[in-house]
Formats: sequence, structure tokens, C-alpha cells
Amino acid sequence: MHEIVSAEQLQAAEILKKNLAIYESSEDLITIGAYKKGSSKEIDQAIRVYPQIQEYLRQGIYEVPSFQESIQLLQTRFGKDVINV
Repeated sequence: MHEIVSAEQLQAAEILKKNLAIYESSEDLITIGAYKKGSSKEIDQAIRVYPQIQEYLRQGIYEVPSFQESIQLLQTRFGKDVINV
């Protein structure tokens, strides 16, 4: 993948994947209310950005974003400057 995307795109994708994985691994605790905010900075961040991840991954039936639009949205929402990792 390093050969076909920029470093910024790769970094933003890795941030998205990391936060999604953290959220999914803690989802049971979060859902039943057993997770206490402040217990883990990583989980707190994953909870904070999860709605953005869901919105980014969803596409309406009539939405047809271009490749450039998708990349720009990825970097805007999940770039290192936006999300502290």
C-alpha cells in the first residue's frame, strides 16, 4: 500500500483503523456502561471519534464521492493534526 498512497493518506487510514479496532474491542464494556470515562486515553479517544468513523464508512445509495473527495475527507477527519494518537 505504501507504493500507491501518500504518507498522509496512509497515516490517516492507520489512525481510523486503530481507533475502530480499539472501539470494537471495548464495545461490550462501552455498551453496557461498564467502561468508566478516563480509564484509558485510547478508549476515550476511540469513543470520541467513533461517530466520525461510522459516518465516513457509510455511503448513501445515491452518494458517489470521487476518489479525491474520499481521500480529502479521510485526511480531514483522521489526519494526525486532527486526532492525537
